[in-house]
Amino acid sequence: MKKEIITWPRVILFCITIWGLLHITPHNALRTRLFLEGHPKLAFTTSIEEIKLGSESERVKFYIFSPKPKDRVTGNSKLAYKTTRIGIFYIVTYHGGG
Repeated sequence: MKKEIITWPRVILFCITIWGLLHITPHNALRTRLFLEGHPKLAFTTSIEEIKLGSESERVKFYIFSPKPKDRVTGNSKLAYKTTRIGIFYIVTYHGGG
């Protein structure tokens, strides 16, 4: 009987490991988010700047890309992204205004 090398638990574990490695730093998480939104070239070439807003926290920080990516449907610039630290991982959400 031939032993299977690729099994579903290994595939799932591989996907979780890749996701974890891509979200271990805020810059990697931001670049992954931009890549998955459909801007692969901008994900590798833009610079990321941290912006200071009224509430300062170690867990929540706001970032902008320079140059700003544009939404494909409306054509509007996407201004700011919010990163939230949960454990050792960073979760990125679109914040809106900068």
